[in-house]
Amino acid sequence: MERARDSFANDIGLWVGVLGAPAIWSLQFLLNYALAPWSCPNRQIVLHLITLIALLAALIGAVLCWRQWKQAGEVAPELDEDGLFGRRRFLGALGILVCIMFAMFIVAQGLPTFFFDPCWN
Repeated sequence: MERARDSFANDIGLWVGVLGAPAIWSLQFLLNYALAPWSCPNRQIVLHLITLIALLAALIGAVLCWRQWKQAGEVAPELDEDGLFGRRRFLGALGILVCIMFAMFIVAQGLPTFFFDPCWN
């Protein structure tokens, strides 16, 4: 029972890393798009904060996946009877790649807020 509970807790961290970064990216995209007209008179800092918070959240997901990947790699393959560690290792590596890729997307979407004026029509 305790092993299943630990596995579930680890799986949550892995799936947050794999699926969380795309969700954070889409939320950042929608918030920046919706708040661009509102931020026109001198509130561009809000758009920068949204981008910074989204970037930090994506990188935290990458760190969580890296920790799970590292833990799963310490087990010898012949001792992995039920494939639990192999699955954790795969999802950890996938989560790291997904989080880094979507962190780059978040930075790419955040750059225009530094160069373009939201009041420009």
